[in-house]
Amino acid sequence: GSGRAFVKIKAVIPTYKASEQLKRLKLAVMPLAVVGAASSKPDAANFAESVSAALEAYLTQTRKFAMIDRRYSDSSNRELARVNSRNAPIEETVKVGMRVGADYIVLAALKEFAAQQVQQQRVTGRVVSRMSAPVSIDVRVLDIATGQIKFAQTYVNPGRLNNNMSLSQYAVDIGSDIGQVINMAIYPIAVVSANAGQVTLNQGGDT
Repeated sequence: GSGRAFVKIKAVIPTYKASEQLKRLKLAVMPLAVVGAASSKPDAANFAESVSAALEAYLTQTRKFAMIDRRYSDSSNRELARVNSRNAPIEETVKVGMRVGADYIVLAALKEFAAQQVQQQRVTGRVVSRMSAPVSIDVRVLDIATGQIKFAQTYVNPGRLNNNMSLSQYAVDIGSDIGQVINMAIYPIAVVSANAGQVTLNQGGDT
């Protein structure tokens, strides 16, 4: 007679559970820019992409960072458009709503790159040819929240390649070198524990 009605609702509410890895410092590596003198070199763009991929791979294997993908934003944006469509499952939309932002971002620019064959005359008089590829890369690590530059350095490599070293391997070595410098700048080597003459360092992966 009071006009009241009681309804019991049984609902399934999707929630987003963040990966344990996201408790690590979140780091994004932006694609290596090609600037200055390097921009006129035909192989510079491919070389920069190889360095960028190697840098990201190195930082990933340290197991110190949750790596946030920013290198393939076009593909990511297409996926986001699909998930945001009206027909997308609600669970997918929840994931998009919780899309992770980076704490730190790595910006790098290849400003010098000049790969060329150089002739050298040995003491015996024999002339040999080897690859020379001097490289200069400006590297910065920015704190997204404050805009503060946490790390800045110009990486320089004279590029005196051995006869059996390819440019692609050279790029991988450079990416790893820069990754190591960034890792050490953010997480300097420290002794975590010591026991019976053995010490444990705060490093992981292949570092």
